[in-house]
Parts: sequence; C-alpha cells; structure tokens
Amino acid sequence: GLLLGVYRAILWGLLFYPGHPDMQVIMIPHSLTLILEGQAYILVMFAAWLQGRAFLFPQSAGVEGHLRGYVEGLKRTGKIYILVILTLLVAAVYEVIEVIWMAQMMGGA
Repeated sequence: GLLLGVYRAILWGLLFYPGHPDMQVIMIPHSLTLILEGQAYILVMFAAWLQGRAFLFPQSAGVEGHLRGYVEGLKRTGKIYILVILTLLVAAVYEVIEVIWMAQMMGGA
C-alpha cells in the first residue's frame, strides 16, 4: 500500500503540472479538490501501514498472535476509512460545485 501511494504521488506531480500558462489559471480552483483527494490517499497509506504493522508486529497493537493482530489492524483500518470516505465526499461535493461554476464562467450553462 505504501509503495503504491508513493508511485501515485509521483504520477500526480507529472499529470497535474500546468505546462501551459492558461492551465495555471484553470488549476487554481481545482487545487482544493487535489488537496482533499491527496489527503484521502495519505489516510489510506496510513491505514495500510497500521494494518501491516498490526499483522507483522501484533504486540504493537497490544495483542498476541498474528491473527489477532490482523483483526485489530482491520478494526483500526476501518476507523480510518470512515475519515477517507468523509474526505472524498467533501472533495466530490466541492468538485461538482467547481465544475458548475467553471461551466458558467465559460458560458456553457
């Protein structure tokens, strides 16, 4: 999970680089969406780290045995995923508002 998160962060840097001056202006309102989605990915990477740590080192989760560590890791991961869902929900609502606003600014609606 952590390696995939690092890979995705590198891709984001390449994908969202505003190479053209006009893109710089367009990307300003979209920056909040990217920040919120990036935060969700950070939370997911943290959950993956907690899950792996609890499974590999069950004593770090306060339990004995790898199976109990795995279950405890799932419980902790589930709590973090609630935050992930809320973060992505806020990002989605903002993105809808942003798209409507941009369509109105461009005369499309």
